[in-house]
Amino acid sequence: MSATLGLAIETVISWFVGLGIVKQLIALGTFLVGGYYYGLMLVTGFIGWIVGTIEDIAVRHLLLAAIAVLFGYEWVVGGVTNFV
Repeated sequence: MSATLGLAIETVISWFVGLGIVKQLIALGTFLVGGYYYGLMLVTGFIGWIVGTIEDIAVRHLLLAAIAVLFGYEWVVGGVTNFV
């Protein structure tokens, strides 16, 4: 599985699942079943969903930069899709 496929899966989940608790459960299941890497992609997407609800654009950009520094660019791509 490539990072692109993981991003596509996370994007589809973002479209069909709007509730944060459901995304957390999916992320937990991904950690347990699908492995650490894809779990981090989903968690990063969930963080992006939370930050996306914050109206202050400066805060969103600072948090996104912090996530990118901590986890790396590929893991943050899932979160970026929620900012657009």
